[in-house]
Amino acid sequence: MLIEIPPDDREICPHQIALPTDDADNPYRLYILPLAYEKIGLLYAVLGLTACHIGIKKDDVYLRDTLAVEYQARAIRCLGETLQNGISGELEENERDGIFATIQILLLQDIFETGISTHGIHITGALSICNQLRLSDILTEGHERTVFFLGNLAWLDIIRSLADPQKLCFPPSLRETIAKLSDLKFEQVNGCPRELFLIIGTVMEHAKAHEAGHMDTLQYERFLNAARDELHAWRLSPGIYPSDHSRWPAVAEAFRHACILHTSRLLDVYQPAEATMIQISVTAILDAIAEIPPGCHLIELLVMPLFMAGTDALSSYARHYVLLRFDHIKARAGFGHPAPLSLLQSVWDARGSQIKDDNRNVPWMSFTRTESEHQHDYLII
Repeated sequence: MLIEIPPDDREICPHQIALPTDDADNPYRLYILPLAYEKIGLLYAVLGLTACHIGIKKDDVYLRDTLAVEYQARAIRCLGETLQNGISGELEENERDGIFATIQILLLQDIFETGISTHGIHITGALSICNQLRLSDILTEGHERTVFFLGNLAWLDIIRSLADPQKLCFPPSLRETIAKLSDLKFEQVNGCPRELFLIIGTVMEHAKAHEAGHMDTLQYERFLNAARDELHAWRLSPGIYPSDHSRWPAVAEAFRHACILHTSRLLDVYQPAEATMIQISVTAILDAIAEIPPGCHLIELLVMPLFMAGTDALSSYARHYVLLRFDHIKARAGFGHPAPLSLLQSVWDARGSQIKDDNRNVPWMSFTRTESEHQHDYLII
């Protein structure tokens, strides 16, 4: 018999969306918790995440390693059954949204625990549900809850693909529909402005096509150069912010240069980190993040840009600053991000062990896979 753990919206919900206060309109409260009391698989996922979060925060081994894992296993079993039912028949709206929400919560628990996407395959399950129904039936005005869930999954899909473009699942048409119908909750949860979300999504789509041999190298390089020019020219439109907080432009700038940096790395993964174009983006990201004080709620959105800057940070003081800001995120969120820190240390150690005349870049992507026969785990930042 498992211990009863209430889905504690005071512990977790405030950290999943950038709101200046404990806002009653938090979509995790409005959308997920009511649905969790109707869909048992989602309730198990929420309880697992709650046990994991509180267990890490209070250093309670039983909550973190036993109860959280048991609830997670129950959620996965229920999810599998629901997905199978969806393949063989039609799903009503609450069942469909329950699937999307359960997948997102399972992925969040992965991030809380290790930062490794052990359940990333369920993103494919979410997409399979979308493919069974016409997009116009799923994503229309009035389906804010479904759009919210799919928007978060689409962003996690892009984050996962940074390590391996072949893992990208969501098609461009779905990302475009999501960006069109989403409201400012997308930025409040994910940090990245929707216009940049579309640009980097298209970049990863082309990277996937090139790796699969469906796009020749010359055409691919021309596209990446054009995308980088577009990112350099992009500016956040005045007045289009999730709130009136004066530091939102700094968040957008950090994500813009993170996208520029990754696009540059797709063009030449071994270009020395000392290259001017690389260091311009590293400096721009760190300068933008420096605009966000440690106690500001926006700092929790910046894990991805901070990690991207850290992979090409060269000086001791820049690396120290990256680690300091990760500490600020951990202090505010109540949990750390072990995989990004481990990855950064692996990259820095590998650079430190290079021979004197070898200044080729050490790609962080090469440290994201653990070989076990044909099994690979892919990082979610």
